[in-house]
Amino acid sequence: MYPFVIEYELPPMEGTLSVVENAKDVYEARYIACSLLIPGAKIKSVRRG
Repeated sequence: MYPFVIEYELPPMEGTLSVVENAKDVYEARYIACSLLIPGAKIKSVRRG
């Protein structure tokens, strides 16, 4: 398990937020983030960090 930094934005708000998630790869990190965030959230980037 590696730490990944997921940057996302919520539509009515300006700017981006980030969260750190432990996952096996980028795809699993994106999947975990999508399942935890509200439906309107847009994921900007997923990088290993």
